[in-house]
Amino acid sequence: ADGAFCHLFGVESLPRLQTDRKLALEIFDEVASALPNHDIAASALLRKAQLLKYQEDFSGAIDVYQTTIRRFPGSSFALTAYQEIALCYVDEMRRQPHNVDAMTLADINLKQIMKDFPQAKEIADVEAQVTAIKELYVNALYETAQLFERMSQPKAAVLYYHLAITTFPSSSIAPQCRDRMKKLSAYTKILHLDQPK
Repeated sequence: ADGAFCHLFGVESLPRLQTDRKLALEIFDEVASALPNHDIAASALLRKAQLLKYQEDFSGAIDVYQTTIRRFPGSSFALTAYQEIALCYVDEMRRQPHNVDAMTLADINLKQIMKDFPQAKEIADVEAQVTAIKELYVNALYETAQLFERMSQPKAAVLYYHLAITTFPSSSIAPQCRDRMKKLSAYTKILHLDQPK
């Protein structure tokens, strides 16, 4: 997983010039199935998920983290998996800032960690990741609204500003959205939207 070099094309007479992370994924699977209830299996699952995340296969990583949670409920491994799932959603939102599903699933992950580990201090970290996801989403809405303004489509811009405010009213970009909606108040009235406060 850390990038140990393997023989080129798997031929031992050739030099060790390439990393074979695919082989690492297979080894992690073998370890996890050979010792299914052992801490080593949990560590192997977490390392596999980290490798998938490194390869930007976020959905694959999330699946492995969820497997860890199901196989080792209430353990520190499950707690780590919840935190890592939140980070995967943040990375996914950075790549696709209009991904509403990632935001919804991050909220579900937060509720689940609060249910399974109600006293854990790590909940604050997961909450911070969920807030970061919402900020990324609202920023994307704001930028889309700005684009519509530049394209002389103020009605569409107002709709996006309104959506940004209603989705996450305490976001850092919300005051700017409210300001733009006030400047476009004529279109706010045409669309029968409430004036932002």
